[in-house]
Amino acid sequence: MLRAPFVFLLAVVITAGCVSESQTDDPQAMVDAAIEAHGGDVLEHAELSFDFRGTPFSVMRDGGRFTYKRTTTDSLRQTIEDIVDNQGAHRFVEGEEVAIDSITTRRINTDVNSVAYFALLPIPLNDPAMQKRYLGSQIINGEAYDMVEGTFAQEGGGRDYQDVFVYWFHTERHTMDYLAYSYILGADETGPNATGIRFREAGNVRDVNGYRVQDYRNLTADAGTDLAEMGLMFEAGELRVVSDIQLEDVRLEPITQ
Repeated sequence: MLRAPFVFLLAVVITAGCVSESQTDDPQAMVDAAIEAHGGDVLEHAELSFDFRGTPFSVMRDGGRFTYKRTTTDSLRQTIEDIVDNQGAHRFVEGEEVAIDSITTRRINTDVNSVAYFALLPIPLNDPAMQKRYLGSQIINGEAYDMVEGTFAQEGGGRDYQDVFVYWFHTERHTMDYLAYSYILGADETGPNATGIRFREAGNVRDVNGYRVQDYRNLTADAGTDLAEMGLMFEAGELRVVSDIQLEDVRLEPITQ
């Protein structure tokens, strides 16, 4: 949330862009290899900071401790820090913690966690609530990928535990180059892109002090589309672009032990 290649049988059956299962079909092994390929060990004791759509965020991880922070300014030009950590959600105004109601708590948890989640991928795939299932292999643009489905246990899975994800891991590099997910639409979501599904293509990949940072092109298809088919639909040019997900001014500083 990143090596020895998996060995494929020479005799494969290719149908509609899919290939037979690799000899190694353990989703946990695939996730672990991806985390290593993305430099996940670098973030075990470090702080990652960046701007997302003009808003500063920071993601601090120190062993089992974590602090995810978003910094904004209100209409009175006061600095607002929304924080999610091991103890829950908090809001600080000009450095002083203020009381927040349950609605604000849920909003902070959702908004801050969602940005941190995508910045950290594939690291969050080893969260205790994540349930992983191997879906097989697929060819996208001439490259072989293993597909892993991720769902969340209700206990510890957060407010959006019903979301479903599919991740595409390159069979040799082990990088997570694509992902798709479904989610429950909010009451205010309308229009042609309010489909409840997304497909993301990684791009602008760069190394920041040993950690692989990548942006995404965000695409969608009609509601009800099978997530596992979206890689083939992407290759066929059948998805439509929704937005670009870009992290700017990315910095990573180790935490001194």
